[in-house]
Amino acid sequence: MSSSNAIGVFDSGLGGLSAVKEFLHLLPAEKIIYFGDTGRVPYGPRSREIIQRYAMQDTSFLLTHHVKMIVAACGTVSSVAGAMLEEKLPVPYTGVVNPTAYTAVRKTKNGKIGVIGTAATVNSHSYKLRLQKLDPAVQVFEQACPLFVSLVENGIIHRDDQITRLVVRRYMAELKDNGVDTVILGCTHFPLLREAISDYMGADVTLVDSGYETAGYAAKVLRENGLLNEDASPKQPEFFVSDTPEGFESVAGLFLGRDMKTTDKTEKENYLISIFGEQKLDGETDKIEVLTAGNFMKKRDHYYIGYKEYDEDDPQTCYNNLIKVEGDTVTINRKGPMRSQLMLQKGRRHQCIYQTIAGDLNIGVFTKTLDNRLGEKGGRLEVSYTLDFNTDLISENRFVITVEEKQDTVR
Repeated sequence: MSSSNAIGVFDSGLGGLSAVKEFLHLLPAEKIIYFGDTGRVPYGPRSREIIQRYAMQDTSFLLTHHVKMIVAACGTVSSVAGAMLEEKLPVPYTGVVNPTAYTAVRKTKNGKIGVIGTAATVNSHSYKLRLQKLDPAVQVFEQACPLFVSLVENGIIHRDDQITRLVVRRYMAELKDNGVDTVILGCTHFPLLREAISDYMGADVTLVDSGYETAGYAAKVLRENGLLNEDASPKQPEFFVSDTPEGFESVAGLFLGRDMKTTDKTEKENYLISIFGEQKLDGETDKIEVLTAGNFMKKRDHYYIGYKEYDEDDPQTCYNNLIKVEGDTVTINRKGPMRSQLMLQKGRRHQCIYQTIAGDLNIGVFTKTLDNRLGEKGGRLEVSYTLDFNTDLISENRFVITVEEKQDTVR
């Protein structure tokens, strides 16, 4: 086995790319070959026998690329099939359970550790057994979070998104009530929800990222076995999926935190777009104010407002927003890591569609008021509406958009 061979990483879908991100950071000299079984995702609800069979098929594919080590960047596989893989594979293997549990035991101060993962991971009690073997005194609280995988695969991850916050609160409430001070993100999808989880749990709760800990442990194993690549030049990773690769670039970019393709297209922005928004959720009101450059045009009886929106915490993340206004009807299209389409029509209820590669999520939208004062050169648009999920009220919302032409100043 050569030290120049690649490291093979696999997952039931694309969540394992969050672990690949850590490998690329910690081990830039190593070649990474990633396989995502997108044709059969998710593994979480499946039987132990099926998960083990799929895991052997996934690793067999990686072995055809002559990898020097295999990493199951999947909490479900690590929990259900890890022991089998360690016994049968002809190369060093690691999953995510052992390195993550070790770090959690070191981090906890009050001895109360929460574990979140898929149903299969939680039902296997793999983290709990490992944690209590490392320290019999710790208390372990487990919580299956199946919808977290769907949120991430659909790109619904922003800390301020009402759906994200609703689902996080639903799953994390019991762990918070039990006073855990450390939470294991027991699925490689979950680090993409880190900000939303941290916002709910509080700054004093430590979140342990299974992908990061596994990358560090893999480096240790390679070093101990003399398998670290001696050629220090950075290597380009390779990616494989079992289903159509269509749309892979956008999802991979979300997990890896990097652009998978670039464009030099530019657009002149001649208008100032001022946005004020407020949202009432669980008795609390959040407000935002944004001033940005954008585009505005009238076409027949329709007005179009277009602008880019950048994530404050990650300036490389960009959303393209296009708002179409026709009388008392407003359609908002938002494209980026989280894509959505929203129709607002005064006095009516519609379905808000979060459009993603994996499918659509429907949210009820009732428009209470809509005041359209747009004209040839700009103007003002004000809308108030409510969001509901399965008829349960999520939030009350209001936004005001003001559009005015830029004024050039000559000195």
